[in-house]
Amino acid sequence: MRNSSLSQRRFAGAAVIPSKEGAFLELVEPDIAAGGADCVAQGATKVILLPYFLSPGKHVVEDLAEAKKRLSQRFPQVRFVLAEPLGRHPLLLQAIEERAQEAEGKQ
Repeated sequence: MRNSSLSQRRFAGAAVIPSKEGAFLELVEPDIAAGGADCVAQGATKVILLPYFLSPGKHVVEDLAEAKKRLSQRFPQVRFVLAEPLGRHPLLLQAIEERAQEAEGKQ
């Protein structure tokens, strides 16, 4: 996932995302600090941390919030924002429903 920049790609009609960096909370590299530093090295002035979690548990509420705080202190010229976890987003629910229907059709 590292170095998988998306040049000027639009996500579902959202704002233009000039690049993205995958980063991980634990066990796999790059970690959140390295991912944030990579974004800054690419010239980012705003970095959105998008937690790939279903609920705002300990990792989002504590661990990612702390990582955001450390990145903000390390790079005060860059705005770091922690987005909400995937949770009950309607598109996620739609994807789950579609997967269930696909599985049902395989029987």
